[in-house]
Amino acid sequence: MRVNRRSINCGRQGITGLIGFVVVVGAASPLGCAQPPNTDSNLGAGSTGTVTVALETVGSDGATYQFPAGTALNVPSTSGTYDVGYRLDGTETVLTKTLPIGDYAPWVSFPGDGSPQLIRIVNGMSQTVPAILIDPQPFKLSIVRDTTTPLVLHLSAVGLGDVTFQIGRVRLSIEVSSTTTTMAAHGQESATFTELRQSIAAGFGLETPLGLTTGETDAVSLTFDLTSAFVLTSPPRQVCANIALASITSPSGGKAFSALLGEVGGIPGAAGTLCITDFGPGAHDIAHIDFLRTGPAPADQQAFLPGTNYAFEAGGFFDVGGDILDDSSFQLSKLATPITLDAASGASLFHQIEDLDTRQILEGFAGNLAGTFQLTP
Repeated sequence: MRVNRRSINCGRQGITGLIGFVVVVGAASPLGCAQPPNTDSNLGAGSTGTVTVALETVGSDGATYQFPAGTALNVPSTSGTYDVGYRLDGTETVLTKTLPIGDYAPWVSFPGDGSPQLIRIVNGMSQTVPAILIDPQPFKLSIVRDTTTPLVLHLSAVGLGDVTFQIGRVRLSIEVSSTTTTMAAHGQESATFTELRQSIAAGFGLETPLGLTTGETDAVSLTFDLTSAFVLTSPPRQVCANIALASITSPSGGKAFSALLGEVGGIPGAAGTLCITDFGPGAHDIAHIDFLRTGPAPADQQAFLPGTNYAFEAGGFFDVGGDILDDSSFQLSKLATPITLDAASGASLFHQIEDLDTRQILEGFAGNLAGTFQLTP
């Protein structure tokens, strides 16, 4: 909703040099910018409460979030006798002010056309992130002696982090959720692969160029792009998104291992899916990545894979580290911080070659992964 900003604009006159926040006290009169006798310095003891607002926080994605310049928290009393405004774009991290006891109808105003937004800062670089204010304004707030009522502002914003501005007795909290269409855009995995088993069909001469050594260890690096929103399906309850392979390489792997990865990533066109499966309340959910490319082998492998109609598949499973999917929500932001991959949590990598003309599996391997996985904006 669009709210009259007269009190905020009037309160800024003559105090443009003040850094941090501006306190605006408006009169009950509907005209002008008169100031009532109650100010922060002379409010009587026992008749006041405290408003404490966090102006900066670090999200679960590691980024710092702030309010953009010109954002204000407006706190008028429901009786119309008191009106105070706080700028939320100060250089300090916490803003604390004193209010008379009573009932208030606070609302937040954003700069420009009034559309909600946040400032996201990563490695010293900042960007304005569009947001959607979920809660209806104005809010309800009661200032009671020695009692604090939380004020929570929920937004849906572009980004991967759950953001909470929260501190002190009366707090303004921002929780960022999102529709999946505006969230993650990319994914990456960096890990070490340890071979557990491999099978190769006899008679095709694949043992030498594609054979792995039992227990060998290789590095694997994977990046991909999300090409669709996550869609909920059941049973089992899971969310899946389409993905496109950007790269899959072995920076320090054996020749055969690199060749096997190259069958999927060496030629453009490998598409796949990323799915999160719900295993019930409180249980850790499982992620499953699968890439598939059909067609001929890479040019340097066509001497021993001469056909033109193969299916080259690679993928893996891992524990996401918690319960992030249920019947009402999907905490996609949990995938924004690096997830540890290890054998104890079942992180694995598999690969397979199928001759689609004869429906014969020519090669397959599986093994454990140790490293990290993460989604990025």
